Amino acid sequence: MASRHLRPAKLTRIPMPGVVQPSETVPQVVSPTPQVTSPQAVKAAHNLALGLAKSPPPKPDLNSLPTRQYLEQTVVPTLTQGMHQLVRERPSDPIEYLAAYLLKHNPKRTVQQS
Repeated sequence: MASRHLRPAKLTRIPMPGVVQPSETVPQVVSPTPQVTSPQAVKAAHNLALGLAKSPPPKPDLNSLPTRQYLEQTVVPTLTQGMHQLVRERPSDPIEYLAAYLLKHNPKRTVQQS
């Protein structure tokens, strides 16, 4: 019985969409980095790289604010909470209740020890 020698079949590459063949090069997408030119932008980029938190801007002087902004920043938050509580409780003297609530929950109030 004669021995048969098997020859390997010739391999051909079948192109597959989305698959990069070894002979192909993949184009690189380079996103342009914005140019930082102002000193403030350089400092902000430096602080960002160091992980430093940006300090909040200083609060404006309350006396220089328009009336609506003054009230929204100083009175309205506590007053709104007090009115919500007033509606839940429905006391017999709502004015007295609200006044006591505002005095008790004043965020500027310092704790006094007797």
